[in-house]
Amino acid sequence: MASSTILEGPPPSKVHFVGSVPLPSTAAVMTTLSTRLGPHLLRIPDGETGLRSQFSAWYKPVFLRAPYLMRPGDLDGETLPPDAVATAPADPTAAITLGPTNFDTLTLASYATFRALRAQGVVPPGVRFQVCLPSPVSLIPRWVGDRAFLPAAEPAFEAREAEALAAIQDHIPAADLAVQWDAPVEFIMLEGGAPGPLGATMRPWFGGPGVAGVAGPLEEPERRTLREAIVTRLARLGGYVRPGVQLGFHFCYGDIGHKHVVEPRDTGEMAAVAEGLLRLLGRTGRGVDWIHMPVPKGRADDAYLQPLAGLTGALDAAGTLLVLGLVHPWDVEGTRRRIEVARRVARRGFGIATECGLGRADERELEAVMEVCEAVLGGA
Repeated sequence: MASSTILEGPPPSKVHFVGSVPLPSTAAVMTTLSTRLGPHLLRIPDGETGLRSQFSAWYKPVFLRAPYLMRPGDLDGETLPPDAVATAPADPTAAITLGPTNFDTLTLASYATFRALRAQGVVPPGVRFQVCLPSPVSLIPRWVGDRAFLPAAEPAFEAREAEALAAIQDHIPAADLAVQWDAPVEFIMLEGGAPGPLGATMRPWFGGPGVAGVAGPLEEPERRTLREAIVTRLARLGGYVRPGVQLGFHFCYGDIGHKHVVEPRDTGEMAAVAEGLLRLLGRTGRGVDWIHMPVPKGRADDAYLQPLAGLTGALDAAGTLLVLGLVHPWDVEGTRRRIEVARRVARRGFGIATECGLGRADERELEAVMEVCEAVLGGA
């Protein structure tokens, strides 16, 4: 009697671009990706070009509204806005008002380009316009120098992001829009924090005694407490995305000099956060359309991906596409090996992507990434 057991998932047919793309303009990004990989795209970002090419640097003006939060070196040569509050409150937990992000203004300009290119037949029909925002946990440690202010700065920045996202959703039809929340620092925290000088900026300020401010790896149950706090935060961010708008998450371990800030041991923490996130958002009726996870170049092994085998049921129940960062430039054969391992271990369909955005790459590397994608998706 033939076995009905599925030994491996189907080959991938879709490619996801995490956000940043090293091209000079939104039009160049959308034209290039659509022309080269159009049939394999579900969504297309604007590439975070120009001012936004650095993940966190362009948010600096938001924090100049409360300069007492910032490190002295970050204020050198800066002109403060007229409504800046220069004196720190006596109580560091007091409410903080930050400046607007202006993210909505930039995003709506990119959406106009998207619509024009779609009308010209460049962007394929059915492809959504993808908007990517950093989680507050991943952004505010860059600009808040005194850890005592982090608990108040987090909701202040979240409010500004929610404000910008509401304006975006007011002006872009839900059927055209996809929103991705980027979460690198959360996973660096779960893996024990960053080495060297970055370490102090990437310790949790939440999670209660035994978690907040602790340097180095946590043991259970403290790690579970931190994980639950992170899931709660990410679910709250997902709640700002309205019905009909697609929602996704980019899990990450940072990208400095094309290296992770800390290397993941395996996909265990990402799988655990994903499962908790799907459960929590599922209770509210808010679906998650995709979750992206990185796969290091040297990890074409079952052990790295094995935790994903236990996530299949939750992904299937939620209708969530798993996107794996299996694509590495100049490495067609290595990418194929990683895909085969993922098919065998995950036993479900998945999309492919690079590990992170490409904003710190150059056009030569982008070309290499697209050549790998074309090679591995060519017969899909």
